[in-house]
Amino acid sequence: MLNIHLVNDEKFINSFILRFNKFHKERTYYFIDVLERKALKHIDIHDNVLFKCKSFAQMNIVDEISECIGLELKVNIFIHFLDYKKARIVEELRSKFKFKTYWIFYGADLYNRLYKYGNYELYDKNNNISFLEKIVKGKLRNIFYGIKDFKEEYIIKKTIKKLDNFCFWNPYDFELLKKHYNTNAMFKPFIYDSFDISNITYIKEPNSRLVTIVNHSASLSGNHITILSKFIDLKLYRNIQIIIPLNYGVKRVMNEVDSFALENFRDQYTQILEFLNKKEYYKLLRNVDIAFFGHRRQEAGANIIYLLASGAKIFLRKDNSLLRFFLDLGVKIYSFEEDFNAKEDLKPLSLIDKKRNNEILLYNFSDKTVDQMFKNLL
Repeated sequence: MLNIHLVNDEKFINSFILRFNKFHKERTYYFIDVLERKALKHIDIHDNVLFKCKSFAQMNIVDEISECIGLELKVNIFIHFLDYKKARIVEELRSKFKFKTYWIFYGADLYNRLYKYGNYELYDKNNNISFLEKIVKGKLRNIFYGIKDFKEEYIIKKTIKKLDNFCFWNPYDFELLKKHYNTNAMFKPFIYDSFDISNITYIKEPNSRLVTIVNHSASLSGNHITILSKFIDLKLYRNIQIIIPLNYGVKRVMNEVDSFALENFRDQYTQILEFLNKKEYYKLLRNVDIAFFGHRRQEAGANIIYLLASGAKIFLRKDNSLLRFFLDLGVKIYSFEEDFNAKEDLKPLSLIDKKRNNEILLYNFSDKTVDQMFKNLL
């Protein structure tokens, strides 16, 4: 058996490689979408792992993968984040070989495409979108991009239709895919998650003032201003600390949100503009009482899981599929639109609710559970 992974240079790929290779001893290649090894920023290359650094935009990438496949009869191809470049590679290989495909789903690889074609709204404010998208609105985007990106969408649709496995932990995203795309795929529970939440305690010393956090990054779809404007409208921000991580993401969002927060919450606002390592960041999260996420799509799942296990009270947007997902699990979690409308709504979770949330998250997202997902992947 041969496993081939098509990956981007992402920081969480290192932990994925360690876990995947732990449970799957077959010959495995990792093709990374960079021109050369010295261009890598996040992935660490080890002697015992088969790596190939090659721009996926170059036509001869298919020939290199073909050489690796050779006469192998049983081949699995893992697409980590489905884009046109990877879909083109898969479809060209399909004319030469038989193999099973696994889409390791991220989120943006579906939601951004649905947004582009007018099938899903992500942004509350027009200044979150490009000048072109302000002109070409809603369903008109479908026509515009249907013409502009016809070739790319055609190839991606072919890959999705013939897909064997959709790998993710939230089945509602799979339902969304099937609503908009014809596919033969099966749903496989999977999560990249690389941290162990078994030692997280939900019992902590009370903070002198309420500690809140807004989003996890300067994400374009974070809709930060929607969250912060409601703080102002309800006049609930005077006795709280407001943490806003802006240390990665879109520079324009970072500048806009930072300026807005400095202007309106100068004494309450805690800036995070510089890099925090994993240990520092999770220490910060463990101190949070209440978290707000402004995304209208599934995003920041690992952050939400960690915060819930730590005893934080969380508000998600009502059209975010994660709200339904966690409510289905029995988690105590809240809708930003429906449940955050008065001072009393900032009351932290009870000890009983914290304990229950912690137990549910431990059962569903512990290292043991994630290990089992990796074992069952093939």
